[in-house]
Parts: sequence; C-alpha cells; structure tokens
Amino acid sequence: MQFVHFHKAYGEFNDLVREVALQHGETLVNWDFDSGDSVGNSAAQSEALYDQIAAQHPSTLLCLNHEVYETTA
Repeated sequence: MQFVHFHKAYGEFNDLVREVALQHGETLVNWDFDSGDSVGNSAAQSEALYDQIAAQHPSTLLCLNHEVYETTA
C-alpha cells in the first residue's frame, strides 16, 4: 500500500515534513472547512455550517470532523 496524501497533525508542518513527504511521493493536504465539533458545536450547528458552505458551491471541500463527542457522533 502506498499513500498519496498526507494530513499534517494539527495542520502544522515544517521543512522536514515536506521533504519526507516528497521523498515518499506524498502530497501534503489540509482541511478547508471545520464543522466545529471539536469546540462543542452540536450536530445541528455543524449541519448549519455545512449548509452555509454548500450554498457557496465550492469546487472542492476537505472537511475536518472528529465525531468523537456524543452530541455530534
């Protein structure tokens, strides 16, 4: 198995991470939408945020979801 994309922990990276990813043929990616579940948004609040971003008709969307809280899982 070979990965082609690599998500940076906490969205952070440095030159070493870039270099290692390049050596392995990986592309660094980061989210461009946060549902807010990690800061306590309810499922309804997260859904409203999704509705707002969807109404903008983005050509691509990479979402950050944790889904580890009972209120949003």
